[in-house]
Amino acid sequence: MSEQESTMESQLLAEMSEVHLQRLFKKITLVLGRVFYLYPVPDEAVWDAVRCLDNIFRDELGIPPKEIDDARPHKHSRGRKHPAVTELLKRLDEYI
Repeated sequence: MSEQESTMESQLLAEMSEVHLQRLFKKITLVLGRVFYLYPVPDEAVWDAVRCLDNIFRDELGIPPKEIDDARPHKHSRGRKHPAVTELLKRLDEYI
C-alpha cells in the first residue's frame, strides 16, 4: 500500500468515526429528549444536560467549546419538545 493510499484510508476512517459519533450523539439526544418530554425535569437541568452533551461531542471532534444560548422566548412545558433538545440536534447536524 502506498503512502498516499494509506493517508486516504486514514482520512476515510476518521470521517467514518465522526459520522458514527454524530449518529450516536443524535440517538442519545433523542432518548434524553423523550425523557424530558414525558417527565417533569427542571428547565435548568435540561439545558445543563444538553450543554454537557454538546461539549463532550465537540471535545471528541477537537472543536472548541461554545455556549448554547438558553434564552427562551417561552417556558417549556411537559409534553412538548424542549428547545434545548431541538438546538442540540440542529448543532449536531452542523458539526459534520
